[in-house]
This record gives sequence, structure tokens and C-alpha cells, in this order.
Amino acid sequence: MSNLHNLSFSKKELENAVRIFYENCKVVYAKRLARGFMNYVAEIKITNPFKTFILKISNQEKKYSIEKEVFVIKLLEKNNVSAPKIIKYDYSKKKFPFEILILKKFNGMILNDVWKKIDKKDQIKIAYDLGKILAKINSIKFKKFAAIHGFNKFKFYKNYYEAVNKDIHDVFKEHKKINFLEKETYKRVKKVFKKYKPLFLKFKKPVLVHNDFWFDHVFVKKSKNRYKVEGIIDFGFAGIFPKEMDFVKPHRWIFDKGKDIENAFMEGYQSLIKLDKNFKTLLYLFRVHFDLFFIYRLYKTHQIKLAKEYKNKLNHFLSILENARGI
Repeated sequence: MSNLHNLSFSKKELENAVRIFYENCKVVYAKRLARGFMNYVAEIKITNPFKTFILKISNQEKKYSIEKEVFVIKLLEKNNVSAPKIIKYDYSKKKFPFEILILKKFNGMILNDVWKKIDKKDQIKIAYDLGKILAKINSIKFKKFAAIHGFNKFKFYKNYYEAVNKDIHDVFKEHKKINFLEKETYKRVKKVFKKYKPLFLKFKKPVLVHNDFWFDHVFVKKSKNRYKVEGIIDFGFAGIFPKEMDFVKPHRWIFDKGKDIENAFMEGYQSLIKLDKNFKTLLYLFRVHFDLFFIYRLYKTHQIKLAKEYKNKLNHFLSILENARGI
């Protein structure tokens, strides 16, 4: 058991890991969940004691650690946001070279799996509720912008522009290794972010952002033929940044479900938090920022067709920002 990538995730290995919490347990089954690439995630059933739960194993460091996820879940719990209940965790790496988290399993279904089965009225209500949940997450305020690197452990930034500039620099370095983007694209991105630097410097209100908020990370429960949101999962990308950052994933994969869904989501969000006149500009800037990394990841996982599609979208957003009059 040297590290996450050398594990076979056999029942015996998983049993050894879980036994740091349940000394005499026996694994009945382990059903690996395909979603997510940062951690090994599985539904586990054990005997002695009889329990079924979600197990997460990770050897990721700092901003993707399970220690960080424990911090975020506990913070959400204090602020009445429905996240999975933590049962046990160990991020000490004293016994194993990886972190372990055990979570209570939601009873419902992943929204993405059942969305097409839900009637329009319930879809609109769910979209409204999701907007409101995101606003509740974004209502958790901090004093400084920061990446979360553990339990109450942060990498602070003087301002948001410093954070975004470093991130883009790091992504460019990775992109240049694969040579998928044209050199002109790097120049365009730098020029656009310089143009909108005053807008980034105006950010003064750091908040908790989920950073991966879409249907794959939402559980819904059916009761009397109606679907309702049960809870939100997956906080590996969470950070302390501008609230507008949290609209990238909805813009990609929620608003594409129709204008009525987008309107309901935005109405739910703005029932708690009002967005200012620069929202659309900021959203496009965040799309450029996030899509640079997403394109790289798609290419590295051999999803070339999709990488080309998002490269076209990147050029589209850059064109809008280049042609706009600015702030």
C-alpha cells in the first residue's frame, strides 16, 4: 500500500483501511463510483458493525486534500447547507500514506442521472432551489482571498488579480508542453486580463465558492412523485474567492438546459444575493480562466473532440471581451 495509484482497491486492501475506524469489520462489497478524478470514491458495505457508507481515499496534497474537504463540509453544516454527514476521517497519514474520509450516503439519486425523467415544473423548482443553495454557500464570508489547503490552512493572496495571474501563468506552462493552443491565444488571454485588471482589483468581498456546482454534484430525492434537492457533494475545488467564479459550471452545464432553467436558477440566487452590472463580463472572464485548465485536462485524457469544442468556446469568449468597451 505505497500510495493511491499503486492500490488495487481489493476488498482486503479496503478492509485494512476501514479497520482503522472499525477494528473487526468485514467488507461485504465495494462499488466504485466513477465520478471524480481527485479521489478513489466508493460505496462500501461492511458487517461488524452493519453499515453502508461512502469511502473516499486520497493522497492529494494541499488544495485537493481530504483535510480541506472536512473543513468545508463542517463549515457548510454550520451554515445550514445540506452536505454529506461526516462519519469518520483520518488525514494524518500515520498509518497509511493517504487520507481517508467516511461519509453518510445520501438516499436519493444524482440529479444528472434522472434530470430527463423530471417534469418541467419540478425542473424549474429544482433550478430555483439550486440557485438559492449556491447563494447560501456564497454568503459565507472571509476577510482575504485564499486557496484552502487543509483544515483552517490557507494560501492567502493580496488581491484576486494576484491569484488569477499566478494560476494562468501555471496553466500556460502546462499548455506549452502539449502544444494544443496557438501561441496567439496566450497573447490574447494576457491582453484581455490586463485590460480587465481594474475590474479584478475591485473585488473586496471574498466568499466560499464550491467551484464545481452542477448536476453531477447534486442529489435529489423522489417523494410522492415530486423530486426535491437532498444535498450537495464534492468540495475538492472549493476556495475563498469572488462569488461570480461559482457561475462557471452552471454556465457550462446547467444553463444549457434552457432559458427557463437559467432564469429560475438566477432568480433563486438573487433572492438572497444581488449581482451587479458587471456580472456577465466577469462570468466570461472566469470562463476563459477555467476553460484554459479544462481544455488542458480534456486533451490529457484524450478527449480531443471535446477539447477542440472548448477551444472554440474559449476563442468566442475572448472575442466578446476584446470587443467590449471595458469597465
